[in-house]
Amino acid sequence: GVEGAFEFLRAREARVLEGWREVRERHGRIADPGDGHHSLPQGVLFRGTRRWLKWTWGNSLTLKYDRYFRLQRADGDTDDAVRAAVIDYLQFRARLELGVLAEDHGARLGLTHGGVAIDDLGSRWGEIRKDGTLAFHWRLIHAPKASLEYAVLHLLGHREHPFHCASFDRFIRRERAARRLDSRWLDGHAWILDPTDG
Repeated sequence: GVEGAFEFLRAREARVLEGWREVRERHGRIADPGDGHHSLPQGVLFRGTRRWLKWTWGNSLTLKYDRYFRLQRADGDTDDAVRAAVIDYLQFRARLELGVLAEDHGARLGLTHGGVAIDDLGSRWGEIRKDGTLAFHWRLIHAPKASLEYAVLHLLGHREHPFHCASFDRFIRRERAARRLDSRWLDGHAWILDPTDG
């Protein structure tokens, strides 16, 4: 009956946890590069959601994403090499997605810029450089799309309104209402930008 089903689930859970402990003991801890505080079971923070990071042994260090992260690592790959591979991929995706958003919204609004750069900007999500480049912190890729768009439109808005003034506020209010932008995630996750996280 029901008790038997619960007993089966408890036994199954215990076997899964024991297997996981064995893997952790044999192969060590893999840090989550998303925020520097999580191990393999928590996955990678990507586009506002924790995504699974599943890995297998193989001939070389490779990473692919399709609804979850699939990592293949060779026997000699260190946890630092794995972490660097995941960060490289996240930076690639940040460059791709923020670049597309900047081009699309810039064309729609008639606002030009000097291209998009992805960097580690310390405690800032983004900045406009002297040559007009929209520079974004690579960790923005952790944010949901509504927050990614907010960050892009915030910087694009400064191309027309250099300062935080009434006209800039009107621009942001108009875009926020029309596009359902959300800056709350950025405000609530500023700790991700702590440079001590790596």
